[in-house]
Amino acid sequence: MSEARIPYALDPQGRRVDIYRAEHKLNYYTCIACGSFLDPRQGEVNIWYFAHVKLDPTSEECPLRTKEGLENLLQRFRISPVEESELKKQIRLVISPNPYIKTAKLYGILPVLRWENFADPTEVNDVLNSLIFHGIGIKSSLPARIFHPSEPEAKVELDPNADKYELTISTKYSKYESLDLIGNWKAKHISVNDVFSGESNRAERRGINTRVRTGDTLFIVLEEDFLMEIEGCENIVLGPWKILKFEVDDNHRELVNRFIGINADTDNFYVDIILPPPATPNSESPISGKPESEALIAVTPPQQKDPEFEIVSVPLGEENKILDRKGNGVPRIFCPRFPSEGSRRLSVHWGNEHRVINLHAENRMKSLYKPWMGDVELGLELITDGKITKFNPWSVEGAILIESEKVIENRINLNLIGPEELKIDVKGTFSEESEYRGIVHKWDTTLEEAESILDSWIKEDCNHIMLDYDSLGRIELDIQQPKPWQKKLSDREIERRLKNLDEIPKKARWSVVREVYGVPWGTSRDEVPDGAKKQVRRALMKLRRGNEG
Repeated sequence: MSEARIPYALDPQGRRVDIYRAEHKLNYYTCIACGSFLDPRQGEVNIWYFAHVKLDPTSEECPLRTKEGLENLLQRFRISPVEESELKKQIRLVISPNPYIKTAKLYGILPVLRWENFADPTEVNDVLNSLIFHGIGIKSSLPARIFHPSEPEAKVELDPNADKYELTISTKYSKYESLDLIGNWKAKHISVNDVFSGESNRAERRGINTRVRTGDTLFIVLEEDFLMEIEGCENIVLGPWKILKFEVDDNHRELVNRFIGINADTDNFYVDIILPPPATPNSESPISGKPESEALIAVTPPQQKDPEFEIVSVPLGEENKILDRKGNGVPRIFCPRFPSEGSRRLSVHWGNEHRVINLHAENRMKSLYKPWMGDVELGLELITDGKITKFNPWSVEGAILIESEKVIENRINLNLIGPEELKIDVKGTFSEESEYRGIVHKWDTTLEEAESILDSWIKEDCNHIMLDYDSLGRIELDIQQPKPWQKKLSDREIERRLKNLDEIPKKARWSVVREVYGVPWGTSRDEVPDGAKKQVRRALMKLRRGNEG
């Protein structure tokens, strides 16, 4: 019988190493189970693996010599760090920066109740009503609804000044005490040199020897502002702490290496969410999609590697899938389905690393419509030429088209209505020409703050805005920005453009107006701002008088 192929070993520092990241060294790597030496088998044809040194008597009884023993070990490694933290009742800490005022908020992430734990879905409300919370380091009282199974995760705002974080969740009824959510959840307090990595708008605290990828955003906790002037670095404030923010790239390698416990290399893999379109490509945030629709996800290995990736469920179950090898650096595609309700968490697993994907069935409340919802004053109020139209997040279908010029001219007014204590998330997608470029998030904003953000973003070349009301649904706005030639030019700018022509024209013909405004041929005159021809005529007269003088 052939010997089982071992994909992992320990290096001399006791760190687990995948065969595709191992150096070809003999008597260097040791077996995780028996401690004897393993040799890396890294040929040009066969799949790479570790093997026990031949005729080594210390490894004769090693369980990894059998396929059964090896499978038991691999099953342990399939458990993602997210699941490990939840099994240990650990709160995951996340930083969410505000890009406008250079501050950040600290959140704790906990799991929510799961639909599969309830034979009768109506029992969910009984559980939520029975929950009792006692917290240390928690900023405000917790509404039980954040743990509803229709939510992708529970996000709790934490006090960055706290010495520790604890949240004890108990229930009034003994029959619910076996639920995973019940218990004492904890997290270590914030400390100097803590490292958070992830996206520019959401980053999670990482442990020692965490790998970070090119393109990740790092947040380093410091006591004082980072004083070195390095392009791309930014100081932000988190309570009493100073946070250094920068992106992992070639310009910041020395900074990355300066902070102990972080390894930055190019020997890493990427998980990109291609569909649904609104998803941030390499996001660790929950991804919303239509119930039972397919997501499209690409897993790209390192340039010179062709490892075997495994898709495992979180928590670990029987939903395991192997992504076939395609060649060094060649992406592998898979299409998981969104659940019919709630969330489905998967992890792309290779070696020591997991990339967790949280697929969240959006707008579940639409399928649970209640008569009272029609009477609730909550959502967006759109006033166009005196006509008022109201949109609720659970009933609006598709994106609402908004012409930015009409907002600027106050011909369209946007008002957000709802309870004062309501908070929503706002997400904007900006054009490459905009100052912001790409996707910008604002988390937990009051309606007053969100209304101000709406007005500002619409005037700043934002193309798409999403107002996220959690389980109540969302409202999306498609912003129709004017084309360059539809924006009215100043008299001074028109004069400058006329001077730049090969020859100053004698008359303000429409062909001259088109050239000054950069209007493509075939475009209707109606798209040129009102009064443009008169402006050009005045500018020509002024230029001629200047030349005659």
